[in-house]
Amino acid sequence: MHAQITDAPLPPANLRGRQLADKFASQTDIVNLIKWDRPTSGTPPVEYRIYREPQLIKLASIVSANDKLQFKDHLRKRGGTYRYFIVSVDAEGDQSEPIGIIFRGKKVRLIPSPFLVAIE
Repeated sequence: MHAQITDAPLPPANLRGRQLADKFASQTDIVNLIKWDRPTSGTPPVEYRIYREPQLIKLASIVSANDKLQFKDHLRKRGGTYRYFIVSVDAEGDQSEPIGIIFRGKKVRLIPSPFLVAIE
């Protein structure tokens, strides 16, 4: 009998983000909105995990693959720098390589995978 070897899922596809300002009567809620698509091939993810640092320790949220593929991070500081790292997770608990995105004020850019380990 052979043990079945499963491949880890691929990272989320088409990662993108933008900063929103939800205005209320006496305050403004700065929200970092991140959206992504399912990987186009490979093992289907059952969830996505969003972390705040590249070591994948500080979990910010878990999004089911059956839900809207987005994460809203509320009450951010205007002009602040925020990093997010997202992995796909399959039914066996295997994680994809992380993909990253950084918000610097209203400027948003992706963090290329080979450089994730170099992020402080």
